[in-house]
This record gives sequence, C-alpha cells and structure tokens, in this order.
Amino acid sequence: MVRDTLFNEYPIYHSSIVNTMSVSYVQEAKYKYAEEKMSDKAFSKIAAKLSEKGLVLCSSSHWTNTPPSVSYGLVEEVDSRIRYLVTIDNKPAITVRWASDAKSWKEQLIENGFDCDYTTEKVETTKEVWAKPTGSSMYMHDSLAIKTDKSYDYLKLLYNDSVVMTPTLNNSLNGLTLSFTTRWETEKVARKAVIESTMVQAPLADLGLIQSIVEDALGLTEPINIDCNFRCETLSTSECTPDIIAMRKQASIDARNATQEEE
Repeated sequence: MVRDTLFNEYPIYHSSIVNTMSVSYVQEAKYKYAEEKMSDKAFSKIAAKLSEKGLVLCSSSHWTNTPPSVSYGLVEEVDSRIRYLVTIDNKPAITVRWASDAKSWKEQLIENGFDCDYTTEKVETTKEVWAKPTGSSMYMHDSLAIKTDKSYDYLKLLYNDSVVMTPTLNNSLNGLTLSFTTRWETEKVARKAVIESTMVQAPLADLGLIQSIVEDALGLTEPINIDCNFRCETLSTSECTPDIIAMRKQASIDARNATQEEE
C-alpha cells in the first residue's frame, strides 16, 4: 500500500500509480548575419543562389518528397490593369484609372453639351523580377548527398537515437538569421556529456554543410552574432488509479445528496 497526498494534503491510499515520462532535449543555434531585414530583392537573390546549391526555401507545410514547385531567380511577371478611356465626339480625350472617375467625367461633359462616353481597356505589361521566397523552411535536395530518413519529414533531418535537426533561414525585422533546432527525445534523463555528444555530433557535418552554403550565398565567412542554448522539456503523465476515480465519484454523490437535503 502506497500513501500519497493530493490537494490540501488529504491522504490518499492506493495500490499503485502508472507513470509514463519522456524527456525532450532541445538545442537551438541561431546565427545572425544582418541586424536589419534585407530588402526583398536582395533576399530573393539569396534564395536563387541557395536553390542552385540544393537548398530550396519553402513553406513549412511542404510534406512531399518532391522539391517544392517554386522557381527562384529572374521570372516573368505579368501586370494586368484596367484603364478607362473617356471620349468626346468619339475621340479619346482623357484616360482615368477608376470607373467612378470615368462615369463622373461623362456625366459632367454631357451636362455641358458634349457628346461623351467612355470605354474600358485591359493593359498588360510583362517584366522580369526576382522570385520571392515562399517561406523560411529548407528543402534539402538529394544533390546535397545528405543521408537522412526522408520518409520521416522532408524539411527535417533524422539521425540515430531519434535526433532531429530542423534548419530555417528567416529574414525579418530583427535581421537575417540561420537557425538550427535540434531535438532529442529519450525515456530518461541523460547526463550533460551524453546530451551534448548525441545532439551535437550526429548532425554536425550536415549543419556545417548547410551553414557553408548559406554563407557562400551571402558572401560572408562568419555571422555577426551566435545565440546557442540547450533546454529540457519533461513530459510526465500519471494515470488515475481506480481508488482515485472511486473517491471522486463518491464526492459527486455526496455533493448531490447534500443539495437534495437542503431542498
């Protein structure tokens, strides 16, 4: 028989409690390469260089083994606009952008005795622009020769002992940051030396490869700041034993009976 206590230190006697526990160790490494956000055009050029090397920036919702259907670099962009031609005596007189303006011109000119009308015209212009990244996650192309279980998650790298590393490249108001989030889930607490050895050594070569590709695209050799830390997330659950369930059921019955007696 095991004696335990619940809220308010009331004694609870039960034969056993079934415990399940898992420990998640998370290591985050953030390499900042710019203090301010890069322009959209500059970051789009970086995305194109990364894509050529096998790192494709994409949305975190990409779940297939095929590369994201995005094309980085210079792409053609078609700009379609509607303009309104106001005519007087069937001759072009004024071009306006909004239908309300064209209607207003027509009404005023007709009131002043002019033969006026307006027509619509669709104008399309084509120009080359740098394709913008569709996200900050990274799809790692097979050409990189990164050996990992891609059936697990195509934006993450899975190693032995359930070590998972997720790289991202984020261009925000806080600057340009390359991040590596490494997670290891185990059934028991591990020693510091084991944690660091397991989480650092397994993805080390791939981390170095990805970082070198990003730095080459940026034309830099090192970040301006590095923020690296470990944290532990322990998830523990306990199944309520029959005596606890029975005690709570009885409490409900007692409360119901008390209410009936008052009535």
